Amino acid sequence: MAQRYPIIAREGWLPVAFFTVVGLYAWERWSGAVAVVAWVVAAVLAFYFRDPPRRIPPAPLAVVSPVDGRVLAVEPAYDQRIGRDAVRVHLAMRPLGVFSVRSPIEGKVMQQWFPAADENLFAQWVQSDEHDDVVVVALGRGRGRPASCDRQSGERVGQGQRCGFLSFGGDIEVFLPVTSRLLVQPGDHVQSGVSVLARLVHK
Repeated sequence: MAQRYPIIAREGWLPVAFFTVVGLYAWERWSGAVAVVAWVVAAVLAFYFRDPPRRIPPAPLAVVSPVDGRVLAVEPAYDQRIGRDAVRVHLAMRPLGVFSVRSPIEGKVMQQWFPAADENLFAQWVQSDEHDDVVVVALGRGRGRPASCDRQSGERVGQGQRCGFLSFGGDIEVFLPVTSRLLVQPGDHVQSGVSVLARLVHK
C-alpha cells in the first residue's frame, strides 16, 4: 500500500522554511540578488531533504530495504548486538540519493544503540509479532550522530514506515534470521520501502 509522508523530510522543514522566508524578505526590503541566492539555497535543501512517497508491497513476511542504494554483500554473520547467528545484507546509499530511513518490517522497536563519542553508528532492533528479529545498523558519512530517529524503544513501527534520516547517507547493514529466504544479491539496486531484500520463513 502507499505510505503518505511530507514530500520533504521533517528534518528539513526548518532550514527550507528559513531560507524561503529570507528570500521573501530580501525581495521586498533588500536585494533581488540576495533573494535569488536564498531561494537557490532553499531549493538545494529541499532536494537534499526530499522524501518521496513509496508504495509498500502487501507482503507481511517480506523484509523491505530500509534505504535507497546498492547491495554490496550478502553473507553469514554474527549479530553481536543480540547474540545470534544471522545473515547480513550490506547496502551502500547513493551520495545524492534519498537519505530517509524506513523500517524493514512491522513490529516493536525492542532496543536502539546510539553512537558513542568515538564511533559514528546507530542501530535499531525490531521484532515482529511472530518473534522474527531484524537489526538495522547505520554507519553515517557525516560527523556526530549519523541518524535521527523518530521512534522510541517500545513503540510499534510499520513495514516500510519512515522512521529516521541518515545525514549525508552512508552504509547500512541489515541482520536477518538465518532461515530467511534472500531475494537480492551483490550489485542489485534497491529502493527504500519498495524492494524486498528477503522473506521470513516460518516452519
